[in-house]
Amino acid sequence: MDKKLKKLMDQDTKQRRLNKKSDEREKKEQARVSGKEKELLPRKLEMAEDIFRWGRDILANEDYKFVRELGVSDGLALVRAPGLRVYSGNWGDDYRFRKPHGYPHWSRLILTDDGTFYYRKGYKFMPLDGFVIPDPEFLAESFMHRYVSELHEFTMKGVEKAVSKVTHGYSDQIRWGLEGRNG
Repeated sequence: MDKKLKKLMDQDTKQRRLNKKSDEREKKEQARVSGKEKELLPRKLEMAEDIFRWGRDILANEDYKFVRELGVSDGLALVRAPGLRVYSGNWGDDYRFRKPHGYPHWSRLILTDDGTFYYRKGYKFMPLDGFVIPDPEFLAESFMHRYVSELHEFTMKGVEKAVSKVTHGYSDQIRWGLEGRNG
C-alpha cells in the first residue's frame, strides 16, 4: 500500500510542478501581449473613433432605418437594447483565440439604436458572454489590436456594404415584416 501511495504522491508532485511551469509561461505571455497592446493603444483609439463614426453613419442610412422600423433586431442583443449585427468574427477580447476561420469561437458586434455597440461572444452554438461598448475609448482599451484592426478594415468598405450585409443576414425577418405589413 505504501508503494501505491508513494507513486500517487510522486505523480501529484510532478503534476503540480508542470502546472506551475504552465502558469508561469501563461503569465509571461499575458505580460508580453499586454505590453504590446499598450504600445498600440493610440492607433487602436484612432481606429475605434472611425468605427463609432461608421456606426453613426449606419444609423443615419435610410435602408437601415427601414429595416429597424420593420422591428427586425438581433436576438442576442435583447439583453441590452434592440439593434442589428454589423460584424462577426473571432473573439476580440481575449488574445488566445486567433484561430483560422471555422474555429468554434465566435463573436458578433451589434449596433444598438442609441449608437453604442453590444459585443456578444460564444462557443459553437452557445452564447457565453456579452457587454456594452459605450464609446471608442472602451473599444480601444478592452479589445485586442487584431480585432479592432479587422473591424476597422471592414468599416473601410463603407456603410453601404455593411447595410447590404445586414439586410442579407436578416432577410427572412425583413420578408416576414413586409408580409405582415401587406397581409
